[in-house]
Amino acid sequence: GTYYYLFVGRVQDIFLRAETPTMWLLSILTTYLLGRELGGKKVGPIAAFLVMVVPSYVSYAFQTTEETTVTFFLALSFLFLILGLSKENSARSRYFIGLGISFGAACLTSYQALYFAVPLLLTMAIELRRKGISGKDFLFFMASVFLFGSSPYIRNLVVLHNPVYPFLSSIFPSLALSSSLFSVTQESWRFVAYSLVDPKNPSLFGFLVHLPTYESLYPLNFTLLLPALL
Repeated sequence: GTYYYLFVGRVQDIFLRAETPTMWLLSILTTYLLGRELGGKKVGPIAAFLVMVVPSYVSYAFQTTEETTVTFFLALSFLFLILGLSKENSARSRYFIGLGISFGAACLTSYQALYFAVPLLLTMAIELRRKGISGKDFLFFMASVFLFGSSPYIRNLVVLHNPVYPFLSSIFPSLALSSSLFSVTQESWRFVAYSLVDPKNPSLFGFLVHLPTYESLYPLNFTLLLPALL
């Protein structure tokens, strides 16, 4: 919502209401293109249908949260990656630039995107070693990610001494805006993490016991909750 307020200059609820369903639809379209690119014309509709029927992801389409937005940019990133690896050298650069822009936008949207940096960079490293991509394409990707997605992390690192503030506070000695605000934020995230999987027993023990059987099918649930525990 912050970015809309900056551009519009005042609160416009319609923007927040329209964003999540729009990104939900775009993520379905991108998943269709991913499926078609990987498995052919018959796989595309199946992939799109499977995304459409995930109950938790459908619910996100009607909430003012960033899940549908980050999912769209991540799906678009891997679509660009697949296209870049499958095309001839002369056409690859634009796909890797697109990959960097879309992944940078995902990182700009939410910390959740950082979980996908590991498989993405690992794939790129393997392809570099196999001569599947050139060093120039890798530099295009890294430069695009830096330009489009690094600003909040640099700001957090410089101002708060923690690039992913308020998470990972046990690793990064954060310079919080205020000790009381930091404590409230930290405890709030922990409570959300605990109560999400076990509302009747919002504790670390209840979290660990019930997390493996949590009924939501959204693939990021497990990894999203881990930083709140650190």
